[in-house]
Amino acid sequence: MSPELHSIHFAACHITNVKPIRRAAHPLYPIICQSENIGQYLANCRLRWKKTKCRLGSHVRACLILQEVSGPLGFVAVEAYDKEMRFMKRFLIAVVVIGIAIGGKYGCDVLSYNAQWRSGKAQADHDWQFGEPVLFTSNVGGYLRYESDMLCRDLYDRETGLIVKPKFRQKQSDRPGFYEGYNSTISQCIKQHGFPPGSLRGHIPSNQDLISALKSSELKEISTFPADITDNLVIVDGGTFSRWGTTSGGEGIRIEARFGGSISVGNGTDVVHVGRWKSDPQIVLIRLGNCWIGAFHEDGRYICDGYANK
Repeated sequence: MSPELHSIHFAACHITNVKPIRRAAHPLYPIICQSENIGQYLANCRLRWKKTKCRLGSHVRACLILQEVSGPLGFVAVEAYDKEMRFMKRFLIAVVVIGIAIGGKYGCDVLSYNAQWRSGKAQADHDWQFGEPVLFTSNVGGYLRYESDMLCRDLYDRETGLIVKPKFRQKQSDRPGFYEGYNSTISQCIKQHGFPPGSLRGHIPSNQDLISALKSSELKEISTFPADITDNLVIVDGGTFSRWGTTSGGEGIRIEARFGGSISVGNGTDVVHVGRWKSDPQIVLIRLGNCWIGAFHEDGRYICDGYANK
């Protein structure tokens, strides 16, 4: 088939939505190969039709339609078809390249996520085994909420009794698999084995309890510092404090908790009151003036607090 006839044939098939002839077994294939141009091709087709009385195929009708607009318009159609085919080839190549790039990135993301998830699971299994499970949250500084003009904060999850840790050490978008794998594994461990021994579930004062303690007259005033509230909880007023293998310092009222660190809560002018939570004597309530109240476990864990904006 001549290049001219090849282009015309494919253009005609494209215009009339006919599948091009590509196989040698097709009855019109020999005629195409013997023809030099569209006129000869159509003449050969007519001759075949006269000899065999067979119907003209869709490919012949396609070329007849193209012949109706032959001349300059026909060559324009062929040229436009060739340009369109070149564009489509480039477009398809671009789509394939972009698809490979996106697919590759997605594949890498999936592999990275799975690796992070396994890492989080391994860390959760380790923490559970050694009694140090935590719960990761997007809330920096614990769970915050307002109630009766008081900003309340939980440093432990009320449902599980586990300490909450923020995800800010690594950007959440950088390690989503780790946190989800960790939290999911801890959740499964709780379902299978129950709450761990160190869980504070049921030992966390409610927001209303904090509000009541802030107004209570039953808490005892502390005027001598440092004041040892428990073996693991000390209130100091400025200066340096060394115990449990650590040293801290600063101005104003500080609460030194063995497992809660050093918490600065006042400038030294506010009165400090201390008491126990009636519902659970293991919980120590410390109040500073009439604006701040904190709840601590007697073993030194910092559980929750509330700040009244007055």
